[in-house]
Amino acid sequence: MKIRVAHFKASSTDFSVILLASNSELTAEAMKSVGSKLPKTIQRPIVIAAKPTSDLAFYGQDDLVNLIDEVKMAQFPWKVLNI
Repeated sequence: MKIRVAHFKASSTDFSVILLASNSELTAEAMKSVGSKLPKTIQRPIVIAAKPTSDLAFYGQDDLVNLIDEVKMAQFPWKVLNI
């Protein structure tokens, strides 16, 4: 399975954003499911993202979501990983 991951370094936290399929639900269950499948090399905590419309939608820690909410999708440092 291929996933798109963007790693961010904030002043106090390093974290990853995982891009899910556009029809994915952004819920605690989805985060738990995705988190359990990720290799240990993926920086935690994670924020999950989907693109149900023209904008990205996020689910995760409020402070991290607020931090990346204003970033345009093209600015994310996406990498494609096989898991």
